[in-house]
Amino acid sequence: GQSVLGAAFGDSLPAPLAPAMSVHLPEAVAGYQALAVFIHGLGGHEQQWGVDYAMAVAAQGLVPVFVRYTTGHSIDDNARELAAALTQVVQEWDGGLRRIVLVGHSMGGLVATRAVQVAGTHSVWVPLVTDVVTLGSPHEGAPLERVSNSALNGLIATSDVAAPIARLGHARSRGVKDLGPGLAEPLPSTIEHTAVVAAVGATTNTTVSTVFGDGIVPVSSAVGPAPQAAHVTVVEFTRSHHLSLLNHPGVTDLLGDIAARDDAGTGPAQVRAD
Repeated sequence: GQSVLGAAFGDSLPAPLAPAMSVHLPEAVAGYQALAVFIHGLGGHEQQWGVDYAMAVAAQGLVPVFVRYTTGHSIDDNARELAAALTQVVQEWDGGLRRIVLVGHSMGGLVATRAVQVAGTHSVWVPLVTDVVTLGSPHEGAPLERVSNSALNGLIATSDVAAPIARLGHARSRGVKDLGPGLAEPLPSTIEHTAVVAAVGATTNTTVSTVFGDGIVPVSSAVGPAPQAAHVTVVEFTRSHHLSLLNHPGVTDLLGDIAARDDAGTGPAQVRAD
């Protein structure tokens, strides 16, 4: 309930109803030097993630860390909070850290990407990031938000009766509005970006997949702005939908493979379809 409320009106709610970002770590982390940080999407929370994801990265020596944040805040504000939170984690980590993997679902992928850009390579934590995995993230925007914005503007212009309701719709949070344009700036080439794409059809090129994508995010938007870059891998899961990426066996295997790498690869761009 609070997560949904925070998504819709998080930037206009009092602090108790729109709390600051929190980072949840397991109790036993002594001796570990690598993290996998999971960042949920719009209206989500840290308990949405499939337990297999945490087990997959933990089996390869990465501590699974789960972030909760108010998704109604702007993407930039949440990115700055994530950057500050990761700075604190790195500075306080007993024995030091050598690697960070960021995993973001939907909006969470945009927050992760923007946090890297906001913090920059001179921060204490960005140089430790080897991989960013985005799961159905609308890098180039989400049509549902753009359509709703256009429809609301139309109601205000044409209907005296509907205009008050439409203006209330415009009161939806900054975080929701940010999903319209997305965040198309690519990650630095020093970080491996794995863009996971879901499609409801049998292939990503079928009519239903082209029109509906994963049900919320179009295929082209989830692919991101630089699919041909050497540091970008696009992974496609067909007959899958947006929320299935929170607990998908293919993603479990993928995260295990990424976690097993000791550092970021430098091979050519590739597309893997499962």
